[in-house]
Amino acid sequence: MRKAGGVYYTPEYIVRYIVENTVGKLIEGKSPAQIADMKFADIACGSGSFLLGVYDLLIRYHTKFYNDNPGKAKKGDVAARDDGLHLTLQKKRQILLNNIFGVDIDMQAVEVAQLSLYLKLLQDETPGSTRAHQLEFHETLLPTLNKNITCGNSLIGTDIMSGELFEPVEERKLNPMDYEQRFPEIMKRGGFDAVVGNPPYIRIQIMQEFSPRSVEYLKDHYASASKGNYDIYVVFAERALALLNPKGMLGYILPNKFFNSQYGEGLRETLSSGKHLSHIVHFGDEQVFSGATTYTCLLFLSKAPSQNCDLVLVKNLQGWRDKKSGDIGKVPAKSFDSQEWNLALGAKGDLRKKLPKLGKPLGEIAHIFVGLQTSADGIYVLPEKKGLESGILKPFLTTGGLSRYADVKPTAWLIFPYKIENERAEAFSPEKLKSKYPKAWQYLQQNQEALRGRDNGKMKHEKWFAYVYPKNLCVMEDPKLVIQVTAKEPTVFLDQTGLYMTGGGAGPFYCIRPHSDSGISLRYLLGVMNSKFFGWVVRSQSTPLRGGYFKYSKQYIETTPIPSADKTRHDKMVELVEQMLSAKKQLAAAQSDKDKDFYENKCAVLDRQIDALVYDLYGLTEDEIKIVESASAEASARKEGATA
Repeated sequence: MRKAGGVYYTPEYIVRYIVENTVGKLIEGKSPAQIADMKFADIACGSGSFLLGVYDLLIRYHTKFYNDNPGKAKKGDVAARDDGLHLTLQKKRQILLNNIFGVDIDMQAVEVAQLSLYLKLLQDETPGSTRAHQLEFHETLLPTLNKNITCGNSLIGTDIMSGELFEPVEERKLNPMDYEQRFPEIMKRGGFDAVVGNPPYIRIQIMQEFSPRSVEYLKDHYASASKGNYDIYVVFAERALALLNPKGMLGYILPNKFFNSQYGEGLRETLSSGKHLSHIVHFGDEQVFSGATTYTCLLFLSKAPSQNCDLVLVKNLQGWRDKKSGDIGKVPAKSFDSQEWNLALGAKGDLRKKLPKLGKPLGEIAHIFVGLQTSADGIYVLPEKKGLESGILKPFLTTGGLSRYADVKPTAWLIFPYKIENERAEAFSPEKLKSKYPKAWQYLQQNQEALRGRDNGKMKHEKWFAYVYPKNLCVMEDPKLVIQVTAKEPTVFLDQTGLYMTGGGAGPFYCIRPHSDSGISLRYLLGVMNSKFFGWVVRSQSTPLRGGYFKYSKQYIETTPIPSADKTRHDKMVELVEQMLSAKKQLAAAQSDKDKDFYENKCAVLDRQIDALVYDLYGLTEDEIKIVESASAEASARKEGATA
């Protein structure tokens, strides 16, 4: 994995698994003569760990083949030793030149990869064997690998060299390359038999800093770069697939975020429409890379259409390493499309398919909105009033110590340089702000340089003290539900005090208010959203994080169905939620251990009653309830383990 700030090397067991499930499958049962025509590549090879994995597999396969079929060895292929037949230096040399190909934009990485392959070539050789090779074949000891392992840009072609898009200096830096020119014979035959590797993980924002025009080039040339703030690994996956011959296979380790992200839509469409998915190993929140928190999967593609995708959902990384354990099954190719991939098997998968029939999506029945976006929270958000005028300060909510149904209180203050009239917000004029709130004006002036410089100098006008993105300014003070985005379980609470909060698309909070014509009250929705089933639905499609956390952000909660209810069950939910809100307040105020135990038990009983009512509202069967309860118990165990 290569990303800003460092390099993380792919563990050997991952390299081996990918190579065996691509190259290994392609060469199985084939003779050395057949394998000699096969071409295997890593198009972002780095120092060559995957190329070494392929080379090692080929050497082991040939060695076993000749030991099982000694009569099929040609002169110069093998040499006898005490423990059996071994490949000669000449044969290993042929395999390297015939089968192994790599590309990387970094010349130093290319040189390291070449050196690593040379060392593998010479492994187990002796001065005598190398001297005999040179005498018999009249060849240099080490072959030239410049045509096999080459420096170039796998994503950007030489069409940029017309001089219209890039300056000459930038062209040299980007090092464009056409595969048809660099590997003409391979491309004439249709492409590579397999592409393996660990493509770079670089967000578009980083690319914008050093080569903004290359971002536009990729957007114009790749479907996977057409949506949102993409990561370059999706482009590598699309490019590698295009470089395969009609029977070719791809094996990559890459982030699983493209399963659910907006920017992954283009790649999802490409893979699903062509039925290219053959095998996925989903690691969830299990961490593969040492020293980095990255949520990954193993993605295996076939150029030819596949009717089913073998799916492995890894629950424990060590168990998968040792025994390849996990939830294992097949998913029909027709189950995948450009929409978000929510991977589940068996009864869990059946329940997920049933969800659209269980109610209307939350996004249809309620307004879901994020907090204010100041682009300078460190200036606008104050832990205390600091002597500023109360009229310009709003009660503010911060993360930390929040729980379901909590009676939330402001934990800070937000400078709000706006007046709200007739449901419209308008920033104060400098004169009005200075005269009405002189202390706040003085504080803002002290931070004027930073505030003017926000968003690359966007605020260099007279109202430099306003927010960069003045959205949702008028909707904070009405009663609303608030959900914490990063949490171990649904953490939703009722705000009736007009709390303000900030945040972009990633939270830290979202606010929810049912539409007036939905027939659903805040308290009814509060009970449903804090239930085990709501948590199960979101977790089944959300991004798992280390420590048992999940993302309860808008893209995951807005699609979750909310059941309608008759008056009796609606009012019953409201009654239970009212009791829960009261019990939570009493628990927070409890002084003795006895009182704390009492109210904790009361909250637990109410939780079970609310969950039971929710199951009834959704019409879940006993078996479906068991799925939810089991998943909840598993999540609780993971949460306790992470806390410990």
